[in-house]
Amino acid sequence: MDPQASDIGQVLSSFNIPDELKNKAYSDVYFEQDGNKIYFVDLVMEGGGMLGLGLVGYTYVLEQCNIRFRKVAGASAGAINAIGISAAGTPDQQKTPAIARMLDEVAFFSFVDGPSNIRTLIQNFNKSGLGHKVFRFTIGAASAVVRLFKKRGLNPGDAFYQWMENKILKPFNAVTVAQLEQKWVLPEDIELVYPDRFAFTKGQEFSDLAVKASCMSIGVEVTFPKHKNLFYRADAAVPVTDFARASMSVPIFFDPFILKDIPSYQTIMGQLQTEFSHTLMDPAVYGKEATFVDGGLMSNFPFDEFHAPVGIIPSMPTFGAKLGFDVDRFDNGSLLKYLTNMVDIAKGNSDREYRHTHYADYSQVVKEIDTTGIAWLDFDMSPEDKKKLVENGCKAAVEFLQSFDWEQYKQLREQQSKVLLSSLTEKGITS
Repeated sequence: MDPQASDIGQVLSSFNIPDELKNKAYSDVYFEQDGNKIYFVDLVMEGGGMLGLGLVGYTYVLEQCNIRFRKVAGASAGAINAIGISAAGTPDQQKTPAIARMLDEVAFFSFVDGPSNIRTLIQNFNKSGLGHKVFRFTIGAASAVVRLFKKRGLNPGDAFYQWMENKILKPFNAVTVAQLEQKWVLPEDIELVYPDRFAFTKGQEFSDLAVKASCMSIGVEVTFPKHKNLFYRADAAVPVTDFARASMSVPIFFDPFILKDIPSYQTIMGQLQTEFSHTLMDPAVYGKEATFVDGGLMSNFPFDEFHAPVGIIPSMPTFGAKLGFDVDRFDNGSLLKYLTNMVDIAKGNSDREYRHTHYADYSQVVKEIDTTGIAWLDFDMSPEDKKKLVENGCKAAVEFLQSFDWEQYKQLREQQSKVLLSSLTEKGITS
């Protein structure tokens, strides 16, 4: 094992989970296994670079408490974990232990794959004090400026791409979308229990994946694999790694992800207008290439992807895992803080609007993982911080499951439905 690699598996296995959490009901959709009811939920995970290690602890505890994931969604780090969960087996299986084993084998700083001077600059930038030499810092800064003008990023992102494809997707035989979708069908021997209001057909796809990426070329947030036909030809074997690389392309830090030779505008014009009400000024440009950056730029926590709208009593809840707490941004005293706050506000604006509109039930199914004091782009993170993130993810999941009450949540949704119906009746909208 690489000396810089983490020991996530050991942290997970040594974490104590209260037994009573393994006997609660979390959904109306479940199957029985070894005398236990295994409940399905949908899951949305926030992006946040290296802070995503907290998500591993969170999903581990949920799985240990007899919860499985039907649909999974995320942006950036949340997308990476979502892809891993989606690929690591059929929906009835635990996924996190396998993902943890693969994370234990990687030195995360290897993803910082720019020129050596830039790697040194980034490594020192995340550390406090004056341990770096001024000369090397200056040379690194100069190299960074040159590379930004040429490539639009400090690091190619190739090391991450190769790791995601070779170490995460190939071992699970889920390199292409066609292979991945085969994982989404429940095994024949699983007897699913579900209410009449839930749509299920045995032998067909049960799960789904939603990876968010920001398409710079047309100025919209896209969802993979849902929108793959906009960027891949019909006969193409679509690589799942592309989705991860597109979603994690932190502006400036990584090169944008570029797809070349995409379908012509005439081919996808109808879908583009239907999905985004979007008409291009220069259709001839479409078909050459499309550029993507971090999905979190437009929506870092896409909770609305699976969350049932008001008026519907869900058969299963949509759980959400956020990385960090909402904080004030009154301190804009330095240029760095000013720019950081500006980016944070921009990327979270649409997410906050949805939270505000649905806060009554949002607050019952979403939990924040404490990431205080840990830098989200610190790929050279200390073992202590890695352990802290994973443990905090585990703790957050335990706290969430202790507070979550499925029957109470359904009652809330039913009350919301009644209020909506009453409002529509008063306005004369209902028949």
